[in-house]
Amino acid sequence: MSRSRPTTRPALARGADGWRGQIGSGFTVESAAAVAAAVIDVLTERGARSLLVAHDARQLGASAARRIASAAAARAEVALAPLLPTPTAGFAVRAGHYDAAVLVTASHNPADWNGVKVRVAPGVPPDPATESAVERAIASRGAGSPGGAGGTGPAGGRPGARTLTAAEVGGLVAEHHRHARQCCAGDLRRAAPRPRVVVDGLSGVAGAPMSRLCRQLGWDVRAFGTEPDPAFGGLVPDPTRAGSRQRARERVLEQHADFGVVLDGDGDRIWLVDDRGDAIEPHHLFALLLTFEHDRGALPADATVAATVSSGSVVAQVCASHGYRLVHRPVGFKHIAPLLVSAAAAAGTGTVGDHAFAAYSADRDPSIVVSLLDGLLRSSGTARPAELKAMQEDRYGATSWQERHVRSAPADSAQLAAVGHRCLARLGARVTSVTALDGVRFAMDEPEWLLLRQSTTENGVRVFSEMRDPRRQRALLDCLTATLTDPAPTDSARTDPTSTREAT
Repeated sequence: MSRSRPTTRPALARGADGWRGQIGSGFTVESAAAVAAAVIDVLTERGARSLLVAHDARQLGASAARRIASAAAARAEVALAPLLPTPTAGFAVRAGHYDAAVLVTASHNPADWNGVKVRVAPGVPPDPATESAVERAIASRGAGSPGGAGGTGPAGGRPGARTLTAAEVGGLVAEHHRHARQCCAGDLRRAAPRPRVVVDGLSGVAGAPMSRLCRQLGWDVRAFGTEPDPAFGGLVPDPTRAGSRQRARERVLEQHADFGVVLDGDGDRIWLVDDRGDAIEPHHLFALLLTFEHDRGALPADATVAATVSSGSVVAQVCASHGYRLVHRPVGFKHIAPLLVSAAAAAGTGTVGDHAFAAYSADRDPSIVVSLLDGLLRSSGTARPAELKAMQEDRYGATSWQERHVRSAPADSAQLAAVGHRCLARLGARVTSVTALDGVRFAMDEPEWLLLRQSTTENGVRVFSEMRDPRRQRALLDCLTATLTDPAPTDSARTDPTSTREAT
Protein backbone atom coordinates (compact mmCIF):
# COMPACT_ATOMS: atom_id res chain seq x y z
CA MET A 1 0.00 0.00 0.00
CA SER A 2 1.57 3.28 -1.05
CA ARG A 3 1.81 6.25 1.24
CA SER A 4 0.10 9.46 0.19
CA ARG A 5 2.18 12.62 0.12
CA PRO A 6 1.46 15.15 2.91
CA THR A 7 -0.63 18.05 1.71
CA THR A 8 -0.13 20.51 4.58
CA ARG A 9 2.07 23.36 3.38
CA PRO A 10 4.71 25.12 5.51
CA ALA A 11 3.25 27.96 7.60
CA LEU A 12 5.28 30.68 5.90
CA ALA A 13 3.53 33.33 3.85
CA ARG A 14 4.89 34.73 0.59
CA GLY A 15 5.48 38.47 0.88
CA ALA A 16 7.10 41.25 -1.11
CA ASP A 17 10.49 39.50 -0.85
CA GLY A 18 10.47 35.82 0.05
CA TRP A 19 8.53 33.84 2.63
CA ARG A 20 8.10 34.86 6.28
CA GLY A 21 6.37 33.93 9.50
CA GLN A 22 6.45 34.44 13.24
CA ILE A 23 9.07 32.37 15.03
CA GLY A 24 7.71 29.27 16.73
CA SER A 25 4.42 29.27 14.85
CA GLY A 26 4.85 30.18 11.19
CA PHE A 27 8.64 29.99 11.17
CA THR A 28 10.36 26.89 12.47
CA VAL A 29 13.52 25.12 11.35
CA GLU A 30 11.26 22.56 9.67
CA SER A 31 9.06 25.07 7.83
CA ALA A 32 12.10 27.04 6.65
CA ALA A 33 13.76 23.84 5.42
CA ALA A 34 10.57 22.78 3.61
CA VAL A 35 10.26 26.12 1.81
CA ALA A 36 13.98 26.05 0.97
CA ALA A 37 13.59 22.51 -0.39
CA ALA A 38 11.00 23.76 -2.86
CA VAL A 39 13.25 26.71 -3.75
CA ILE A 40 16.18 24.39 -4.39
CA ASP A 41 14.01 22.03 -6.45
CA VAL A 42 13.17 24.91 -8.79
CA LEU A 43 16.67 26.41 -8.87
CA THR A 44 18.48 23.13 -9.58
CA GLU A 45 15.93 22.15 -12.22
CA ARG A 46 16.80 25.46 -13.89
CA GLY A 47 20.52 24.75 -13.83
CA ALA A 48 21.84 26.05 -10.50
CA ARG A 49 24.90 24.04 -9.47
CA SER A 50 26.38 26.18 -6.70
CA LEU A 51 24.47 27.75 -3.83
CA LEU A 52 25.29 30.26 -1.12
CA VAL A 53 23.26 29.79 2.07
CA ALA A 54 23.44 32.68 4.52
CA HIS A 55 21.68 33.88 7.65
CA ASP A 56 21.49 36.86 9.99
CA ALA A 57 21.38 36.85 13.78
CA ARG A 58 17.67 36.14 14.26
CA GLN A 59 16.48 33.30 16.43
CA LEU A 60 16.58 29.91 14.68
CA GLY A 61 18.42 31.52 11.77
CA ALA A 62 21.70 29.67 12.19
CA SER A 63 20.08 26.28 12.81
CA ALA A 64 17.70 26.69 9.86
CA ALA A 65 20.58 27.73 7.58
CA ARG A 66 22.64 24.72 8.66
CA ARG A 67 19.72 22.39 7.96
CA ILE A 68 19.14 23.95 4.54
CA ALA A 69 22.84 23.90 3.62
CA SER A 70 23.35 20.31 4.72
CA ALA A 71 20.40 19.01 2.72
CA ALA A 72 21.10 21.20 -0.32
CA ALA A 73 24.61 19.73 -0.51
CA ALA A 74 23.02 16.58 -1.93
CA ARG A 75 22.13 18.53 -5.07
CA ALA A 76 24.70 21.32 -5.45
CA GLU A 77 27.97 22.71 -4.20
CA VAL A 78 27.00 24.67 -1.09
CA ALA A 79 28.75 27.32 0.98
CA LEU A 80 27.31 28.47 4.30
CA ALA A 81 28.00 32.12 5.22
CA PRO A 82 27.08 33.24 8.75
CA LEU A 83 25.94 36.83 9.38
CA LEU A 84 26.12 37.97 5.76
CA PRO A 85 24.21 41.07 4.58
CA THR A 86 21.70 40.35 1.83
CA PRO A 87 23.26 42.83 -0.68
CA THR A 88 26.63 41.09 -0.33
CA ALA A 89 25.00 37.73 -1.02
CA GLY A 90 23.35 39.26 -4.09
CA PHE A 91 26.69 40.67 -5.23
CA ALA A 92 28.32 37.24 -4.83
CA VAL A 93 25.72 35.83 -7.23
CA ARG A 94 26.13 38.77 -9.63
CA ALA A 95 29.91 38.30 -9.58
CA GLY A 96 29.49 34.64 -10.58
CA HIS A 97 30.77 33.10 -7.36
CA TYR A 98 27.47 31.24 -6.92
CA ASP A 99 24.50 30.48 -9.13
CA ALA A 100 21.98 31.46 -6.45
CA ALA A 101 21.65 32.31 -2.78
CA VAL A 102 19.17 31.22 -0.12
CA LEU A 103 19.04 33.61 2.83
CA VAL A 104 17.46 32.99 6.22
CA THR A 105 16.24 36.42 7.31
CA ALA A 106 13.07 38.41 7.87
CA SER A 107 14.79 41.62 6.80
CA HIS A 108 13.00 44.56 8.45
CA ASN A 109 10.30 42.61 10.33
CA PRO A 110 10.24 42.55 14.16
CA ALA A 111 12.57 40.26 16.08
CA ASP A 112 9.93 37.56 16.53
CA TRP A 113 9.79 37.00 12.76
CA ASN A 114 12.11 35.06 10.46
CA GLY A 115 11.95 33.93 6.87
CA VAL A 116 13.59 32.77 3.66
CA LYS A 117 14.77 35.03 0.82
CA VAL A 118 16.24 34.02 -2.52
CA ARG A 119 18.66 35.68 -4.93
CA VAL A 120 19.19 34.40 -8.48
CA ALA A 121 21.44 35.57 -11.30
CA PRO A 122 22.34 38.38 -11.70
CA GLY A 123 21.93 38.81 -7.93
CA VAL A 124 18.24 39.71 -7.87
CA PRO A 125 15.04 38.43 -6.25
CA PRO A 126 13.29 35.75 -8.31
CA ASP A 127 10.66 37.18 -10.61
CA PRO A 128 6.97 36.52 -9.85
CA ALA A 129 6.88 33.60 -12.31
CA THR A 130 9.74 31.86 -10.49
CA GLU A 131 8.11 32.54 -7.13
CA SER A 132 4.91 30.98 -8.44
CA ALA A 133 6.90 27.92 -9.53
CA VAL A 134 8.26 27.67 -5.98
CA GLU A 135 4.71 27.97 -4.59
CA ARG A 136 3.65 25.06 -6.79
CA ALA A 137 6.64 23.04 -5.59
CA ILE A 138 5.73 23.82 -1.97
CA ALA A 139 2.16 22.64 -2.55
CA SER A 140 3.39 19.53 -4.35
CA ARG A 141 5.92 18.41 -1.76
CA GLY A 142 3.96 19.45 1.36
CA ALA A 143 5.39 20.37 4.76
CA GLY A 144 7.99 17.98 6.07
CA SER A 145 8.01 15.79 2.97
CA PRO A 146 11.15 13.70 2.51
CA GLY A 147 14.04 14.70 0.28
CA GLY A 148 15.50 18.08 -0.65
CA ALA A 149 16.06 20.45 2.24
CA GLY A 150 13.86 18.29 4.40
CA GLY A 151 16.60 15.64 4.45
CA THR A 152 19.45 15.26 6.87
CA GLY A 153 22.64 15.44 4.87
CA PRO A 154 24.51 15.03 1.59
CA ALA A 155 23.85 12.17 -0.78
CA GLY A 156 25.05 10.84 -4.10
CA GLY A 157 28.71 11.14 -3.17
CA ARG A 158 28.72 14.94 -2.92
CA PRO A 159 30.71 16.50 -0.08
CA GLY A 160 28.75 18.33 2.61
CA ALA A 161 28.24 22.06 2.78
CA ARG A 162 31.33 24.10 3.55
CA THR A 163 31.10 26.84 6.16
CA LEU A 164 32.98 29.95 5.11
CA THR A 165 35.52 31.28 7.58
CA ALA A 166 35.25 34.80 9.01
CA ALA A 167 38.08 35.81 6.68
CA GLU A 168 36.22 34.45 3.65
CA VAL A 169 33.01 36.24 4.62
CA GLY A 170 35.08 39.40 5.11
CA GLY A 171 36.60 38.88 1.68
CA LEU A 172 33.15 38.77 0.06
CA VAL A 173 32.19 42.01 1.82
CA ALA A 174 35.47 43.68 0.79
CA GLU A 175 34.99 42.68 -2.86
CA HIS A 176 31.42 43.97 -2.75
CA HIS A 177 32.57 47.31 -1.35
CA ARG A 178 35.34 47.65 -3.96
CA HIS A 179 32.65 47.30 -6.60
CA ALA A 180 30.52 49.93 -4.87
CA ARG A 181 33.39 52.42 -4.61
CA GLN A 182 34.14 52.05 -8.32
CA CYS A 183 30.73 53.49 -9.22
CA CYS A 184 32.23 56.97 -8.98
CA ALA A 185 35.89 56.12 -9.50
CA GLY A 186 37.84 58.53 -11.66
CA ASP A 187 35.31 61.35 -11.56
CA LEU A 188 36.68 64.87 -11.29
CA ARG A 189 35.07 66.42 -8.21
CA ARG A 190 35.37 69.70 -6.43
CA ALA A 191 36.72 69.57 -2.92
CA ALA A 192 33.98 69.16 -0.30
CA PRO A 193 34.06 69.14 3.50
CA ARG A 194 34.58 65.72 5.04
CA PRO A 195 31.14 64.58 6.21
CA ARG A 196 30.64 63.76 9.88
CA VAL A 197 28.22 60.84 9.77
CA VAL A 198 26.31 58.68 12.25
CA VAL A 199 25.72 55.06 11.15
CA ASP A 200 23.10 52.97 12.96
CA GLY A 201 22.98 49.33 11.95
CA LEU A 202 19.94 48.75 14.20
CA SER A 203 21.84 45.73 15.60
CA GLY A 204 21.52 43.87 12.31
CA VAL A 205 24.29 42.36 10.20
CA ALA A 206 25.08 45.36 7.99
CA GLY A 207 26.08 48.06 10.48
CA ALA A 208 29.75 47.14 10.83
CA PRO A 209 30.33 46.58 7.07
CA MET A 210 28.61 49.86 6.21
CA SER A 211 30.69 51.73 8.77
CA ARG A 212 33.87 50.38 7.17
CA LEU A 213 32.70 51.44 3.72
CA CYS A 214 31.89 54.96 4.90
CA ARG A 215 35.37 55.28 6.42
CA GLN A 216 36.92 54.04 3.17
CA LEU A 217 35.08 56.88 1.44
CA GLY A 218 36.80 59.31 3.78
CA TRP A 219 33.83 60.05 6.05
CA ASP A 220 34.20 60.77 9.76
CA VAL A 221 32.01 57.99 11.16
CA ARG A 222 30.31 57.53 14.54
CA ALA A 223 28.87 54.01 14.47
CA PHE A 224 26.57 52.14 16.83
CA GLY A 225 24.12 49.28 16.58
CA THR A 226 26.86 47.36 14.77
CA GLU A 227 26.86 44.17 16.89
CA PRO A 228 24.30 41.68 15.54
CA ASP A 229 21.63 40.99 18.16
CA PRO A 230 18.67 38.59 17.77
CA ALA A 231 16.51 41.10 19.69
CA PHE A 232 17.82 44.12 17.73
CA GLY A 233 18.33 46.04 20.95
CA GLY A 234 14.58 46.08 21.54
CA LEU A 235 13.89 47.96 18.28
CA VAL A 236 12.14 46.92 15.10
CA PRO A 237 15.01 46.76 12.56
CA ASP A 238 13.11 48.88 10.05
CA PRO A 239 14.40 52.39 9.26
CA THR A 240 11.05 53.35 7.73
CA ARG A 241 9.70 53.58 11.30
CA ALA A 242 10.23 56.88 13.05
CA GLY A 243 10.82 55.05 16.35
CA SER A 244 13.64 53.03 14.81
CA ARG A 245 15.31 56.20 13.54
CA GLN A 246 14.99 58.03 16.85
CA ARG A 247 18.35 57.10 18.36
CA ALA A 248 20.13 58.02 15.10
CA ARG A 249 18.31 61.33 15.23
CA GLU A 250 19.51 61.90 18.80
CA ARG A 251 23.10 60.96 17.95
CA VAL A 252 23.13 63.25 14.91
CA LEU A 253 22.05 66.17 17.08
CA GLU A 254 24.46 65.27 19.92
CA GLN A 255 27.42 64.81 17.57
CA HIS A 256 26.56 67.82 15.38
CA ALA A 257 26.77 65.37 12.48
CA ASP A 258 26.04 66.28 8.88
CA PHE A 259 23.67 63.34 8.50
CA GLY A 260 22.89 59.83 9.67
CA VAL A 261 22.61 56.50 7.86
CA VAL A 262 20.14 53.92 9.18
CA LEU A 263 19.94 50.34 7.85
CA ASP A 264 17.50 47.50 8.28
CA GLY A 265 18.16 44.06 9.78
CA ASP A 266 19.75 42.43 6.73
CA GLY A 267 21.12 45.60 5.14
CA ASP A 268 19.09 46.12 1.97
CA ARG A 269 17.18 49.23 3.11
CA ILE A 270 18.77 52.62 3.75
CA TRP A 271 17.33 55.83 5.16
CA LEU A 272 19.05 59.15 5.83
CA VAL A 273 18.54 61.50 8.76
CA ASP A 274 19.60 65.08 8.09
CA ASP A 275 21.60 67.43 10.31
CA ARG A 276 18.39 68.58 12.05
CA GLY A 277 17.37 65.01 12.79
CA ASP A 278 14.63 64.93 10.15
CA ALA A 279 14.21 62.05 7.72
CA ILE A 280 15.23 62.46 4.11
CA GLU A 281 12.57 60.37 2.41
CA PRO A 282 13.79 57.72 -0.06
CA HIS A 283 12.14 59.39 -3.07
CA HIS A 284 14.08 62.60 -2.35
CA LEU A 285 17.37 60.69 -2.09
CA PHE A 286 16.68 58.74 -5.29
CA ALA A 287 15.71 61.92 -7.16
CA LEU A 288 18.98 63.55 -6.08
CA LEU A 289 21.02 60.54 -7.21
CA LEU A 290 19.07 60.38 -10.47
CA THR A 291 20.01 64.00 -11.21
CA PHE A 292 23.64 63.28 -10.26
CA GLU A 293 23.76 60.35 -12.70
CA HIS A 294 22.12 62.52 -15.38
CA ASP A 295 24.54 65.38 -14.90
CA ARG A 296 27.61 63.18 -15.22
CA GLY A 297 26.23 61.37 -18.27
CA ALA A 298 25.92 57.98 -16.60
CA LEU A 299 22.38 57.33 -17.89
CA PRO A 300 21.11 57.05 -21.47
CA ALA A 301 19.49 60.21 -22.77
CA ASP A 302 16.22 58.32 -23.30
CA ALA A 303 16.40 56.33 -20.06
CA THR A 304 13.38 54.61 -18.54
CA VAL A 305 13.02 54.77 -14.76
CA ALA A 306 10.88 52.34 -12.78
CA ALA A 307 9.23 53.34 -9.50
CA THR A 308 6.69 51.63 -7.28
CA VAL A 309 3.19 53.13 -7.23
CA SER A 310 3.87 54.45 -3.72
CA SER A 311 6.84 56.61 -4.76
CA GLY A 312 6.81 60.35 -4.11
CA SER A 313 5.99 62.77 -6.93
CA VAL A 314 9.48 64.30 -7.06
CA VAL A 315 10.67 61.17 -8.92
CA ALA A 316 8.17 61.86 -11.71
CA GLN A 317 9.09 65.56 -11.74
CA VAL A 318 12.81 64.85 -12.04
CA CYS A 319 12.18 62.30 -14.80
CA ALA A 320 10.13 64.84 -16.73
CA SER A 321 12.86 67.45 -16.25
CA HIS A 322 15.54 65.16 -17.69
CA GLY A 323 13.41 63.67 -20.45
CA TYR A 324 13.24 60.22 -18.87
CA ARG A 325 10.25 57.91 -19.19
CA LEU A 326 8.73 56.83 -15.86
CA VAL A 327 6.92 53.51 -15.44
CA HIS A 328 5.08 52.53 -12.28
CA ARG A 329 5.26 49.01 -10.88
CA PRO A 330 3.57 47.23 -7.94
CA VAL A 331 5.13 47.52 -4.48
CA GLY A 332 8.12 45.21 -4.00
CA PHE A 333 11.51 45.38 -5.69
CA LYS A 334 10.93 41.99 -7.33
CA HIS A 335 8.67 43.89 -9.76
CA ILE A 336 11.44 46.34 -10.64
CA ALA A 337 14.52 44.08 -10.80
CA PRO A 338 13.41 42.26 -13.99
CA LEU A 339 13.23 45.61 -15.81
CA LEU A 340 16.79 46.40 -14.74
CA VAL A 341 18.02 42.94 -15.74
CA SER A 342 16.46 43.16 -19.21
CA ALA A 343 17.64 46.78 -19.74
CA ALA A 344 14.00 47.88 -19.95
CA ALA A 345 14.83 50.36 -17.19
CA ALA A 346 18.09 52.09 -16.25
CA ALA A 347 17.18 52.79 -12.63
CA GLY A 348 14.52 51.79 -10.13
CA THR A 349 13.23 52.81 -6.72
CA GLY A 350 10.70 51.95 -4.04
CA THR A 351 9.59 53.75 -0.90
CA VAL A 352 11.34 51.75 1.80
CA GLY A 353 14.91 52.83 1.06
CA ASP A 354 15.41 50.53 -1.92
CA HIS A 355 17.23 51.96 -4.94
CA ALA A 356 19.21 50.53 -7.85
CA PHE A 357 20.97 51.72 -11.00
CA ALA A 358 21.30 49.00 -13.62
CA ALA A 359 24.89 49.92 -14.49
CA TYR A 360 26.00 48.83 -11.00
CA SER A 361 23.37 46.41 -9.70
CA ALA A 362 19.92 45.12 -10.62
CA ASP A 363 18.96 44.78 -6.95
CA ARG A 364 18.74 47.36 -4.16
CA ASP A 365 22.14 47.94 -2.61
CA PRO A 366 22.81 50.57 0.09
CA SER A 367 26.57 50.26 -0.46
CA ILE A 368 26.17 51.58 -4.00
CA VAL A 369 23.73 54.25 -2.78
CA VAL A 370 26.32 55.47 -0.26
CA SER A 371 29.07 55.52 -2.89
CA LEU A 372 26.88 57.55 -5.26
CA LEU A 373 25.91 59.86 -2.40
CA ASP A 374 29.60 60.44 -1.73
CA GLY A 375 30.10 61.43 -5.36
CA LEU A 376 27.07 63.71 -5.23
CA LEU A 377 28.27 65.49 -2.10
CA ARG A 378 31.79 65.93 -3.47
CA SER A 379 30.59 67.27 -6.78
CA SER A 380 28.19 69.64 -5.01
CA GLY A 381 30.78 70.93 -2.56
CA THR A 382 28.71 70.18 0.55
CA ALA A 383 28.70 67.61 3.34
CA ARG A 384 24.97 67.93 4.02
CA PRO A 385 22.34 66.20 1.88
CA ALA A 386 19.69 68.47 3.45
CA GLU A 387 21.10 71.41 1.48
CA LEU A 388 20.60 69.51 -1.76
CA LYS A 389 17.09 68.41 -0.77
CA ALA A 390 16.19 72.06 -0.02
CA MET A 391 17.36 73.07 -3.48
CA GLN A 392 15.28 70.26 -4.96
CA GLU A 393 12.17 71.43 -3.08
CA ASP A 394 12.78 75.02 -4.17
CA ARG A 395 12.59 73.79 -7.75
CA TYR A 396 9.78 71.24 -7.57
CA GLY A 397 7.82 72.29 -4.49
CA ALA A 398 7.55 70.83 -0.98
CA THR A 399 4.95 68.19 -0.13
CA SER A 400 4.09 65.89 2.77
CA TRP A 401 4.48 62.16 2.02
CA GLN A 402 3.23 59.64 4.56
CA GLU A 403 2.64 55.95 5.01
CA ARG A 404 0.38 54.50 7.68
CA HIS A 405 -0.35 50.87 8.50
CA VAL A 406 -3.93 50.34 9.67
CA ARG A 407 -4.51 46.95 11.26
CA SER A 408 -7.89 45.93 9.99
CA ALA A 409 -9.86 43.07 8.53
CA PRO A 410 -8.87 42.09 4.96
CA ALA A 411 -10.41 44.30 2.28
CA ASP A 412 -10.72 43.74 -1.46
CA SER A 413 -10.23 46.39 -4.13
CA ALA A 414 -13.89 47.33 -4.25
CA GLN A 415 -13.99 47.88 -0.48
CA LEU A 416 -10.78 49.92 -0.55
CA ALA A 417 -12.12 52.03 -3.40
CA ALA A 418 -15.32 52.73 -1.47
CA VAL A 419 -13.40 53.75 1.65
CA GLY A 420 -11.08 56.00 -0.34
CA HIS A 421 -13.88 57.75 -2.19
CA ARG A 422 -15.77 58.29 1.08
CA CYS A 423 -12.87 59.92 2.93
CA LEU A 424 -11.72 61.99 -0.05
CA ALA A 425 -15.27 63.28 -0.53
CA ARG A 426 -15.42 64.23 3.14
CA LEU A 427 -12.17 66.16 2.66
CA GLY A 428 -13.52 67.87 -0.45
CA ALA A 429 -10.66 66.56 -2.60
CA ARG A 430 -11.07 66.34 -6.38
CA VAL A 431 -10.24 62.88 -7.76
CA THR A 432 -8.94 63.01 -11.33
CA SER A 433 -8.35 59.28 -11.89
CA VAL A 434 -8.38 55.91 -10.13
CA THR A 435 -6.00 53.06 -11.04
CA ALA A 436 -5.57 49.54 -9.67
CA LEU A 437 -2.02 48.46 -10.54
CA ASP A 438 -1.42 47.49 -6.91
CA GLY A 439 -4.25 48.28 -4.53
CA VAL A 440 -6.30 51.36 -5.39
CA ARG A 441 -4.56 54.62 -6.26
CA PHE A 442 -6.47 57.91 -6.41
CA ALA A 443 -4.87 60.77 -8.34
CA MET A 444 -5.85 64.28 -7.32
CA ASP A 445 -4.62 67.65 -8.47
CA GLU A 446 -0.86 67.25 -9.07
CA PRO A 447 1.18 66.29 -7.15
CA GLU A 448 -1.39 64.89 -4.67
CA TRP A 449 -2.46 61.24 -4.55
CA LEU A 450 -3.64 58.43 -2.24
CA LEU A 451 -2.89 54.70 -2.37
CA LEU A 452 -4.67 51.96 -0.40
CA ARG A 453 -3.35 48.41 -0.62
CA GLN A 454 -3.71 45.23 1.40
CA SER A 455 -0.47 44.39 3.21
CA THR A 456 1.21 41.21 1.97
CA THR A 457 3.12 40.40 5.17
CA GLU A 458 1.04 41.79 8.04
CA ASN A 459 -2.66 42.04 8.78
CA GLY A 460 -4.17 45.29 7.61
CA VAL A 461 -4.03 47.97 4.95
CA ARG A 462 -1.11 50.13 3.89
CA VAL A 463 -2.11 53.73 3.32
CA PHE A 464 0.22 55.98 1.30
CA SER A 465 -0.47 59.62 0.53
CA GLU A 466 1.21 62.78 -0.68
CA MET A 467 -0.34 66.21 -0.25
CA ARG A 468 0.71 69.84 -0.10
CA ASP A 469 -0.97 70.60 3.23
CA PRO A 470 0.06 68.28 6.11
CA ARG A 471 -3.02 69.22 8.16
CA ARG A 472 -5.45 68.21 5.40
CA GLN A 473 -3.41 65.08 4.91
CA ARG A 474 -3.61 64.20 8.60
CA ALA A 475 -7.37 64.66 8.50
CA LEU A 476 -7.55 62.29 5.52
CA LEU A 477 -5.39 59.67 7.23
CA ASP A 478 -7.45 59.88 10.42
CA CYS A 479 -10.65 59.38 8.42
CA LEU A 480 -9.17 56.36 6.64
CA THR A 481 -7.93 54.88 9.90
CA ALA A 482 -11.30 55.25 11.59
CA THR A 483 -13.13 53.81 8.59
CA LEU A 484 -10.81 50.86 8.00
CA THR A 485 -10.40 49.84 11.63
CA ASP A 486 -12.99 47.43 13.00
CA PRO A 487 -15.55 49.11 15.31
CA ALA A 488 -14.46 46.82 18.16
CA PRO A 489 -10.73 46.45 17.51
CA THR A 490 -8.81 43.41 18.68
CA ASP A 491 -5.07 42.76 18.86
CA SER A 492 -5.12 41.99 15.13
CA ALA A 493 -7.32 44.91 14.14
CA ARG A 494 -6.12 48.28 15.34
CA THR A 495 -4.03 51.22 14.23
CA ASP A 496 -0.28 50.79 14.64
CA PRO A 497 1.00 54.32 15.22
CA THR A 498 4.63 53.24 15.32
CA SER A 499 4.54 52.39 11.64
CA THR A 500 3.59 55.86 10.46
CA ARG A 501 6.15 57.60 8.28
CA GLU A 502 6.03 61.31 7.88
CA ALA A 503 8.01 63.96 6.05
CA THR A 504 7.19 67.60 5.46
